[in-house]
Amino acid sequence: MADCKVVVAMMDSAASSFETLSGSAEKAGNAFVTAFNAAIGPMEGETKEALATFFKSKYEDLVVKDIPAAIKGLQELITSNKENFIKTDQALADSIPK
Repeated sequence: MADCKVVVAMMDSAASSFETLSGSAEKAGNAFVTAFNAAIGPMEGETKEALATFFKSKYEDLVVKDIPAAIKGLQELITSNKENFIKTDQALADSIPK
């Protein structure tokens, strides 16, 4: 079994960073969608419709929802693991006779 050491402050820092990054990724995703729509806005015809459909089906949810959600999920995982480590450490300490 591998050694285990948890530095709560580092886990808190990482979780905070991931939370900030998730919000930033969502804003960047929205900006990406806006820029794409502006780029094809003046176009006319079937190519514009094909590009819009392709972008909406392949990229829009990815950049606006999925990537920010993945980052947020990592933040939640780190927070949950930190809490479990703290509880386990306390349970081990409590199991030692006094």
